[in-house]
Amino acid sequence: MDRQIRLCIVSPLFHPNIGGPGRQAYTMASELNKKGITLMVITRKLDIEIPDLDVKSHRVRTPMPQRYTLSEFTFLNFLISAFFSLGMMVRLFQWRKRFDIVQFYGASLPLLISLPLLKILKKKIVAKLSGAKPGMEAGSFEGFILKPFLSRVFSLVDNFIVMSDELKHRLLVENYPETKVVKIPNGIDIKLFFPFDTEE
Repeated sequence: MDRQIRLCIVSPLFHPNIGGPGRQAYTMASELNKKGITLMVITRKLDIEIPDLDVKSHRVRTPMPQRYTLSEFTFLNFLISAFFSLGMMVRLFQWRKRFDIVQFYGASLPLLISLPLLKILKKKIVAKLSGAKPGMEAGSFEGFILKPFLSRVFSLVDNFIVMSDELKHRLLVENYPETKVVKIPNGIDIKLFFPFDTEE
């Protein structure tokens, strides 16, 4: 008998109506929950309510809960991300016996900080690239002074998920093994997006 998949999703944004990665993480959690996957979510506490999915979740308090994007490299965004990363680490350790795989939405500071702990705990780590601006996540460090260090740490990730050949190429340029990079284009909700019939 196959062992039940036990997954923890880590996504600073987790909402069906805010941000690309946030929508993807929410939709993925919703669909996996319907399939009976044992699932938990760690996200930021925002100033808007997240529609309930009946999934065990923890919302980390950070400064500026009304700030929904951290894609710009600013001190404030770094501070928010650092607060989130520390709160996330505490919860990952507390929940360590409840999950086997962690999927990160984005390959940036939260992943960087938690990689050593998760490896010590012998967890599988998956990171879905968001295509952030240069210097913000794995695959965007070309020409960055800390590239050798960051690439070495991020090489601990078991698998990267990319949406396009361009993102895959960016990871390969940074010398991540091709065997670790999986291209999975974003899906669509066919209940919302579908072809018109001939009359329409």
